Amino acid sequence: MRIILFVIGIVIFGSVAVAFIVFNKPHRSVEGEEAIIITSDKLFSAYETNEIEADQKYLDKVMEVTGVVTATLKNQSDQFVIVLDADHPMFGVTCTTAEEIENINVGMVVTVKGICTGYLSDVVITNGIIVKSKNTRP
Repeated sequence: MRIILFVIGIVIFGSVAVAFIVFNKPHRSVEGEEAIIITSDKLFSAYETNEIEADQKYLDKVMEVTGVVTATLKNQSDQFVIVLDADHPMFGVTCTTAEEIENINVGMVVTVKGICTGYLSDVVITNGIIVKSKNTRP
């Protein structure tokens, strides 16, 4: 009986330790990493055409995505989100950033560098930083 309780205690302790380490893992910084440069419409088109092939090329890779801003908002985690146009009437490329986006407006051309996490109606970019922006359409 003692052996069973000891094993259960070790398993619980190990699970708590792993959860603590994973929860406190530092976020990946994209600033110094080499990025794949692409436009928002080409990235979205790649996922819409063949999601498996696009995942092989772009998933968990650092991307530098350029596109026209169609919306800006805040998500539930209080992070800023920029939605880039993808030549689709309902969907686009959503870029989440911790940076303030006060100076980013609908219609501006913006380049966001971040990590591609896949396709869920929109192509999702996380840990984004704004590389450049300009006030006119391409």
